[in-house]
Amino acid sequence: MDKLKSMAAFVAAAESDSFSAAAAVLGVTPQLIAKQVSNLESQLGLKLITRTTRRQSLTAVGREYYVRCKAILSDVADADELALSANSTPRGKIRISAPYNYGSHRLIPFLTQYLTRYPETEIELELTDRFVNIVEEGFEVVFRLGKPQLADSAALVQRGLRPFRMFACASPAYLSRKGTPLHPEQLVGHDCLGYLFSDRMTDKLWRFSKNGQTFTIPIASRLNVNNTLAKVNAALADFGITLCVEDVLRPYVQRGELVVLFEDFEGPTYPVNLIYPLDRRPSAKLRHFIDEVVTALGSPTA
Repeated sequence: MDKLKSMAAFVAAAESDSFSAAAAVLGVTPQLIAKQVSNLESQLGLKLITRTTRRQSLTAVGREYYVRCKAILSDVADADELALSANSTPRGKIRISAPYNYGSHRLIPFLTQYLTRYPETEIELELTDRFVNIVEEGFEVVFRLGKPQLADSAALVQRGLRPFRMFACASPAYLSRKGTPLHPEQLVGHDCLGYLFSDRMTDKLWRFSKNGQTFTIPIASRLNVNNTLAKVNAALADFGITLCVEDVLRPYVQRGELVVLFEDFEGPTYPVNLIYPLDRRPSAKLRHFIDEVVTALGSPTA
């Protein structure tokens, strides 16, 4: 056990600028960090850290030893978590990345319920429409829309979830003033609300399908925004037709504030995939979280 504590002290020291910073991380004194690192060096008969009055750095063998210590401590933590998981109570932090709209409108309701049920868990959610590197950026779980594009499929696991469907809607006042289009091709000439993506590209083509036939409609959008609720608010202000995800539109449609167009057509539908690193020994908290996600957010055919 003392050896593990000394390894933890060494790892903290290797990742910090000083013994004082390492001590702050572990909640001990700098003197104890120095003693534990010195004990390791004495046992090994090797110098692991070179210190001067201005800085410290790992020796060549210290860098190799750091990598092995890090792996050993991770294995010990996983073993402890596996033992603790016997009571079926997940605990710990999970770092997640998800697209802005999906995370805001479908994932957040699930996450808040999950955190309520399991008070010893913590979620760190980053919402972004950019393509994140799950391994390099340290995420444990990533949600992605569209067909999967895995940079290293051999190192990642992919699980399909319920797709993200979109509908075209407008306010009754707008339709009364401009007329109700009955076919997607009649969108030409209407005021449509465009979505501005993070790469500054605007979605100028709306796609609908029926009986195996796809209709790709170029839309005119004088107002383009990078926020779905802003688009909905513009539609509620009778400014135009919006194409948004069903999760967002549903309450407004139920209250009669917005009207769904082209109900006999299928609007754009995006596959949703849950992606996480392949690990022969995934942590108990991650296994539990993934199972809950798949159960709550459905299958690709749901």
